[in-house]
Amino acid sequence: MEPEPAEPESDAAPAPPADASSDAKAAEGAADAKDGEPGKEGQAQPMEYDQILSSFYGGGFVNTLILLHVDTTRVDAIAHTVAAKPFVEDVFLVTGDTDLVVKASFENYAQFKDFLINSVANLEGVNDTRTMMVVTTYKHRGELQ
Repeated sequence: MEPEPAEPESDAAPAPPADASSDAKAAEGAADAKDGEPGKEGQAQPMEYDQILSSFYGGGFVNTLILLHVDTTRVDAIAHTVAAKPFVEDVFLVTGDTDLVVKASFENYAQFKDFLINSVANLEGVNDTRTMMVVTTYKHRGELQ
């Protein structure tokens, strides 16, 4: 019997630990706990969770897509306010379940978190945010990566 061929190498970010459910449970506890206060037993504190995510992304740039559900009577004002932020590359008004899609890049996860909490989520008229952090880019601005 011949040995199985090795898997090809990839530029993709490393896969999360096999027991990713423990990270999800830790995140739930972190969201409920205040800084400096103990969380539920066995759950990570907010700073621990930030460090886990930062280490997963190598402390390097974090590219994101942020989906905003907004009060449609304020969509233009919100779009212009968000577009003026230095980390934001693109803002799109779209159809469907989402009103605005924001593409932004940050130096690290902590900077992304601060932007989301302090510059976007608290804007009057922003009803909901959903975020996605890019793991691997295959094509950027028309160029294969």
